[in-house]
Amino acid sequence: MIIQLFGMDPKSRYELGQALAEREKFWHVVDTDLPMAQLQAQFARWLRNISWTFTKDYGKKNNIGMITDGYFVSKEARSEYRAVAYADHHIPDVAVWVDTTDAKEFKDTFGDIQKWEEPESSEYDIRVTSLENLQDIVDSILNYWNE
Repeated sequence: MIIQLFGMDPKSRYELGQALAEREKFWHVVDTDLPMAQLQAQFARWLRNISWTFTKDYGKKNNIGMITDGYFVSKEARSEYRAVAYADHHIPDVAVWVDTTDAKEFKDTFGDIQKWEEPESSEYDIRVTSLENLQDIVDSILNYWNE
């Protein structure tokens, strides 16, 4: 299972990712853990490739999933993450928009301003607007995947 968390609030994404990882013993990879990339689309491709490579072999054998956590600020970045279907497996299994801030831009590791592009409903499965009931949110994400 691969869960994609995206949005402009890294603290909330991280908190949700950790809660999911602890509940299911999944790996949680944050875009800042990756090698440097100049563009958000590059980060998206790194996360996609890492999650697929991990889950198709090690994860499948050991029943461990992957949570990928990143800004994915543009339609291009979100599209790059989902661009490839591996062996009829589309990535991600569940896409979660963590919409818990009004921020519309951030400064990346190169000092460039990245502007948020509002996602279309087809780009996510679940939209989280608050982490007030964190365990309920974790349950709803896992239930969505199990349906």
